[in-house]
Amino acid sequence: MSGTAAFLGLSAALGLVAQQSDILIKITKGERPVIAVPDFRASGEAQQYMGAFNQTLWDDLEKSGVFRMASKSMYPLRVPQQPKDAEPGRKIRPLPRFAIRESNGASVSIVGPGVRCRNIKIGDPVTLVLGRQRDSDRDAIVQVSVRSDGASWDCTDSGKGLVTREAADDRRAKVFVDRDLEVGIDGEAWIGSHSPKVGEGVRFRVTENRKTGRRDLFAVEPGPRPDADVKMTTGHLKRNPKGFAFVDDAFVPPFMVETVPPEVDTVVAVLVYAKHPKEDRYGWRAVAISAA
Repeated sequence: MSGTAAFLGLSAALGLVAQQSDILIKITKGERPVIAVPDFRASGEAQQYMGAFNQTLWDDLEKSGVFRMASKSMYPLRVPQQPKDAEPGRKIRPLPRFAIRESNGASVSIVGPGVRCRNIKIGDPVTLVLGRQRDSDRDAIVQVSVRSDGASWDCTDSGKGLVTREAADDRRAKVFVDRDLEVGIDGEAWIGSHSPKVGEGVRFRVTENRKTGRRDLFAVEPGPRPDADVKMTTGHLKRNPKGFAFVDDAFVPPFMVETVPPEVDTVVAVLVYAKHPKEDRYGWRAVAISAA
């Protein structure tokens, strides 16, 4: 099966675990079966506990009366598939991610472990050949090729939002999309000519992670503010002795109040209508204020 898609770039690191079939031991008449148990290893600091673990496992099996333990002198010198400690500072290789259109028109993203994306840029239109293993309901990407008749980001949806937090230290910038969605964006997702500023309107491309249901933003740049759940107002800053304040009925957090000189009473505020962080209700809150 083939279909259209857009290349979203390399996703956050995901781990792949190969599962082995269960081992079935059949006990028959006669002497106890001989079992060989190699020493298990762990990575990093966990290795210091493996000596006790291996000895406990050996003792429990030997005392069970079911098996006869093979002497470790009979084991091969090299244990097959012995895990290696991760190299310090080594980064996990990220996986390529693609946005596709499902039959109902929804834009969803899937990852392609092992897929090569040479000569393909983020946002490029591509054609995917998908396969599905027997007894599996998950699509696997078999082949990727450039789709010359497509447009950039054509398998993602468009949207508008408002910057509610700037990137700083280890924190990502944040974008308010609607009353139920406010998401962080990676630096690679921002394509504007300047860094995102709080209170600034943006436009973006968006797709939903098929596995987790999370919506991810791409190609974020300055644009118009959303039409709903966002407004700008001029009003009186009603300060509370505890440090917070209100503009009309909108909550203003203490750190934002501190940016306004004490003698200033009238401010211009950018407000969003969103869910209360601790209560089951919605309300207006300020994301940016300045002296009028």
